[in-house]
Order: sequence, then structure tokens, then C-alpha cells
Amino acid sequence: MIKTIIGILCFSMTASGQPARDAFAALQEGDIVVARERADAGIAVNPADPDLWLILGLVQIRTGKYAEAEHAIRNAITLASDTKPRWQEHLATAVQAQGRYREADSILAHLPQAPRIQRKRSLCMESVGELAGAIRLLEEVVAGPGRLPGDLTRLASLRLQVGEARLALTVLATQDPSLAGSHLFWRVRGLACLQDSDCGDARAREYLTRALSIFPGDRASVYGLIGIARRAGRLDEAREIAESFASLDQRFEQLEALEMRYRMEPANLGSRNKWVEMLENMSHPDAAEQRRLLDQLIVDGDHS
Repeated sequence: MIKTIIGILCFSMTASGQPARDAFAALQEGDIVVARERADAGIAVNPADPDLWLILGLVQIRTGKYAEAEHAIRNAITLASDTKPRWQEHLATAVQAQGRYREADSILAHLPQAPRIQRKRSLCMESVGELAGAIRLLEEVVAGPGRLPGDLTRLASLRLQVGEARLALTVLATQDPSLAGSHLFWRVRGLACLQDSDCGDARAREYLTRALSIFPGDRASVYGLIGIARRAGRLDEAREIAESFASLDQRFEQLEALEMRYRMEPANLGSRNKWVEMLENMSHPDAAEQRRLLDQLIVDGDHS
């Protein structure tokens, strides 16, 4: 499956020579070291080959070296006589990963607005606080055929951030919880209930507890449960929850950070593999389902 995914995801080659084809073959096989060696060797002989520079940039993205990736991809775009939209998308990925969200969005805004591009633009806008724009883009995605299971959860989360708890709950009501497969669905649903009087603390507690049963390191759900206990005057319970969370291993925070990075950068197999390894080492009850959903995210995202 990885070969097929990378073939779709990474590359639209120009009329390239054998060195670029050999380097790309290694990339398709998942052999990053060989792909890097072949790209470097090819560039040393023919530094004007844009495909070699692009492959080098893709290797750097997948190893988390985003500044180097940006440099290589910009070289590819400069050298190519006819660059594909995908090349600009890869550039935006490298720029976004360095925290330059507005610049990444500006690049993406000039590309055909497929659901995959709109998701990335929405993340960029959310990162700089432009929540109205992020909501608008996600609403377009969820209204179309390219919707993924996590899109509704993200849209509800954005609605919640702008104080629209009722709308957040309405959005989540249209999604089958079994499709969400993530603590994020239950977290957002629980936090929305905390802000909506018709939903109430009892349901909020139920949903946040379910989020923690999937991912015990979900900080926002823990804080929500502490708030519920304090409002009800159950201070001992609030203290117990806080102490229990404080004793959790820091691996949970690392796990959540890896999950977010992987969702933003499906091509970064380093993050994906480390994330899966951590889940399995921790005997996480949701490991198999989470892995399946994230692999589906790659496939669906690249056929959109």
C-alpha cells in the first residue's frame, strides 16, 4: 500500500533521466537513505535536473528537515519549465512545518482547491487565529464528496473555539461516533456540552470520560472533568483527577504531538512509524483502529 500511496502523493515527474527515476524508485520503496544518496549523486552530476531536487526535498520532508526541504523544492521549481501544482503543495508543506502559516496559505491559495488543499489551508488559518476563514474552508469540505471522518470533528472544534457550542453539537450530531475513532470526537463533544445548558455537565462528564478511555493523556478532557467536579463541590474528586493526570508518563504528550504532526503531514512516515510504535509499546487499546484510520487518511486525502 505504501508504494501506491507515495506514487500518488509525492511526485509528478517531468521528462526526467535515469538518476531521478532510480532515486524515485528508492523513495517508492521507502528506502530514504538510498533515495537521498541517489538524489545527491545525481545532483552532483547534473545540478540542473529539477526532478532530483524535488526528490531531495521530499526526502527532507519525510525526515523532518523542513528548511532543507524548502531549499531543495524551491530549486526544483526554479529549474523546471513546467511545474505541477503538487510541487507548490510540497513547498507549502515545508513552509508550514516551519511555522510560517500565512506564507504556506498564500502558496496553497493559488492551487486548485481540492479538499486536501482546503484542509491544509484551514489548519494554517487556525494556527494564526483566523478562525472564520478556517471554518469557511472546512464547511466547503464537509459539504462535498471528499469529506473524511475527522473533518466534522475539526469543524465542531472550530465552532467551539468561537463560542458556538450549540453549532458544534449540531455538527457532531451528523457524524457517526464509530467513524470518528478518536478521543478528539468525544473531547469536543464533552467540551461543547460544558458550554451548552441543554446538554449539561452529566453528558459532558460522560463524553470526556470516554475521551480519556481512548487516550488517557488528553489534557483538555482532564481539565474539563476537573471543572465539572469543582462546580459540583466535589473538591476531593477534582484533586484526585488532577493528581492522577499529573502522574501520567510524559509519553502521552509526545504521543499527542506526534498524532497532530502526522495528521498535518501524512507523507512524514517517520512520525507515523514512531507514533504507531509508541501506541503498541503502551498496549494502547485503540492502536489498531487508530492506525487504520490514519492510513485511510493518506489514501482518501490523496484521491480527493
